[in-house]
Amino acid sequence: MSGRPVFVSHLNAITLACVSIAGSIMLLPLGAAIKARNIQIVGGKEMIEDTDAVGAHCFVAALAYAGLFVFSLWQIQVNKAKEAEEAAFS
Repeated sequence: MSGRPVFVSHLNAITLACVSIAGSIMLLPLGAAIKARNIQIVGGKEMIEDTDAVGAHCFVAALAYAGLFVFSLWQIQVNKAKEAEEAAFS
């Protein structure tokens, strides 16, 4: 048995990878549009007053999704190694 811990199942790790890619794809352009003060994004009924901070928060959230993506890739590798190890014993 390998010493690498399995935190999530293989299917959950794949799902986390897909969700993190989708989150990054949505948040990066949104943060860029808010930071550029795109009138269609920051305008409306209530104007966003501190667009720099809101844009920065979008980028931080995208960075968190990138970290989740790295974690899910690691868990996919751990699960594949565990499955290969179990298949070798049977």
